[in-house]
Amino acid sequence: MTDKEQIKAAKALVTRWEGKGDEKQETALFWIDLLQNVLGVENPTSIIQFEKPVVIEKNTKFIDGFIPSTKVLIEQKAKIEKTAQAILEARALYPNSSLADLYDELTMPPELRKAHQANDKAVMEAYGFWGKLNTESECVAELMKMYQKLTEKN
Repeated sequence: MTDKEQIKAAKALVTRWEGKGDEKQETALFWIDLLQNVLGVENPTSIIQFEKPVVIEKNTKFIDGFIPSTKVLIEQKAKIEKTAQAILEARALYPNSSLADLYDELTMPPELRKAHQANDKAVMEAYGFWGKLNTESECVAELMKMYQKLTEKN
């Protein structure tokens, strides 16, 4: 996007949001609109975390829209890649086991379970879910909501 196009997009954003919006209800929509339509971020929900808790002087406060630095994003990606590799390595310890055997809830090897738990945590941290969602089904539901938002515009 050229500078002129970006300025035009910023003016359009101002027009769309002028006199509109409730901070509690529409903050996320505003940030997504800004990131996607003015700054050209293809998948804004992959880089922004909403209502990120922070502790200030022993009190928990919430940041409306938190965008980690590029360094943090690279570190998160590396952590996910490392934990995914640990899953493959744990599975390789059992070359004669089928996936059905490896992923049986009752007999799953402890190394594999631990590797998956570390990967789940890394992914949930990257999406800003860690500490907010308590179950895998909640995480999957949230990811599906994000996917639906991305695909409904296309």
